[in-house]
Amino acid sequence: METNYHKCFWLFFLLALFQSNQPVCAQTNQAQHAISVEFTEIALLEVMGSTDLFMDWSEEDLEMIDEYDEVNLSDHSLWLNYTTIAQNGLNYKITALCAEVPEGFELLVVAADPTESGGGSKGLSIATTPTALERGAPMDVIHLIKSAYTGVGEGSGVAVDISIRKTNPERSFSEINQFLFSLSFEILSYQ
Repeated sequence: METNYHKCFWLFFLLALFQSNQPVCAQTNQAQHAISVEFTEIALLEVMGSTDLFMDWSEEDLEMIDEYDEVNLSDHSLWLNYTTIAQNGLNYKITALCAEVPEGFELLVVAADPTESGGGSKGLSIATTPTALERGAPMDVIHLIKSAYTGVGEGSGVAVDISIRKTNPERSFSEINQFLFSLSFEILSYQ
């Protein structure tokens, strides 16, 4: 499976190849051409970890967690890796969305500030404390991203943790056992 990072690598490789002074193959004719490549906007986002959160608790787990109003889904931690090129005052932000959340519950997102790996202006987290995703509405989690590279893989970029909370104390986590939450993340530009 070819990722956006691989595509970006091959694009830069080809650009470097054609801009080098070394011949690609033997030629009998020579000519010189000026090539100019300008990127005004590039935004690549890769999510490390599954964005499908399947609630699969045992009876013992349900008895224990139903005593609480909020449960951290530590086995569903994600990493957001991104590469951006921004010019002319352009910024990027990353949004999170969960289209379907059962009544009486809410998904909470915590996004850490970007790790030290990579470089550039990687932005700031807006969701450093548990922040509820509104049902079907995208929520900003990282903003003020300029030209940046976070690195690739787990441990690079932005760590995202997910929790689920009862908004109605009369509800039970057993009501959402076997439920599938599908999260999506998107990187968007803005001025």
